[in-house]
Amino acid sequence: MGEKVKGLYNVSEMPNEVIDENKMIFIPTGIFGIDDKLNMLEGGRMTLLTGRPGEGKTTFAHRVALEAVDKGFKVLIVDGEHSSFVIRRGLYNKVIGNNKNAYDLKPYNLKKIKVPKTHIKPMLDDWCKDKLWFYSKSEGQIKDLNKLFDMYKWMHEEYGINLIILDNLMSLMEFRDEDKNKEQIAFANKCHDLVIQNPNMHLILVAHPNKTATKGESIDYYQISGAGELIAISDNVLQVIKSADSVEDECDGWIEIHKNRGYGTFKKVELVYDEETTALVEKGVVSKALNWEGKGTQEQWKKTDSPF
Repeated sequence: MGEKVKGLYNVSEMPNEVIDENKMIFIPTGIFGIDDKLNMLEGGRMTLLTGRPGEGKTTFAHRVALEAVDKGFKVLIVDGEHSSFVIRRGLYNKVIGNNKNAYDLKPYNLKKIKVPKTHIKPMLDDWCKDKLWFYSKSEGQIKDLNKLFDMYKWMHEEYGINLIILDNLMSLMEFRDEDKNKEQIAFANKCHDLVIQNPNMHLILVAHPNKTATKGESIDYYQISGAGELIAISDNVLQVIKSADSVEDECDGWIEIHKNRGYGTFKKVELVYDEETTALVEKGVVSKALNWEGKGTQEQWKKTDSPF
């Protein structure tokens, strides 16, 4: 070929690998069992997150986003279904949780919603300032996968984004049925190539399973939108599962690790749903609240056994 091919090596001529932990990132999920098994969410990797509609994919993804912000990472959430105001309200509710001194309950037609108190909202804004961005399809103009890719690649280059959450692939773009799998896989390949080249970034790609997925049961690889190709591309594959029947003193659901590149066997982590924080909490493990008040210590969450 005449010229050295980039990426082609003779093993004996490669330099020793030097692991500089100061240049590596590890993003916690907020669920100890997942973090322990995956070694947290490593930079330079892509996670495929799946589960039936309404079973907790976005709830889990948003908790990861908040954990990342709390640790000083920069996050971009790309959402195909909700407005930016709805996303922010949900995230802030998770942050303030059951701290009744931090919010008021305001009438919202037949419901009541949490609204941060006047002196609390600036604290929340300051906590996530320059660390949390949203892109809402309902408010934006991007309809093309290549333009979406260019947008978040630019965000990484311009702002140093460490975590990108694409929620979810089918709702973000408009596909013709005959093209959707091919376009999804091509897009996922570009995403994975990007994170490989950037060890200070992790990407979570949310994808629905197809209609054959049964409530309360583990899915087969080929039930995930995009079939086996998306599995092969991804470094981690997680499924959020809601219990088919909620039974007192049992878990409300669990997360299954279907694929874990580099760290061994599969594992199921049982969860309960905390209504006050609208977050998924590992059964039997008390999680830490987020340090948005800047006190230097983190109060513990109240663990509940309420159903989803």
